[in-house]
Amino acid sequence: LPAAVYYARSYACRPEHEEVVVAETGLAEDRFPAIVRAHNTVGFQFHPEKSSRPGLELLSTVARELVS
Repeated sequence: LPAAVYYARSYACRPEHEEVVVAETGLAEDRFPAIVRAHNTVGFQFHPEKSSRPGLELLSTVARELVS
């Protein structure tokens, strides 16, 4: 996960199954998933497309991983 990414702080998803959590982050005392994956589906809780170059590089890496 890049060191700094863009979050819209109005919502935090809490998955039913912890095993889908790939990476997590936190704000104050709260920890929540940053990336989840189930089979060939990946979800980001932050906005990779608004996170500048590191976010776009992360999207590119994930896309390559899913296709290979």
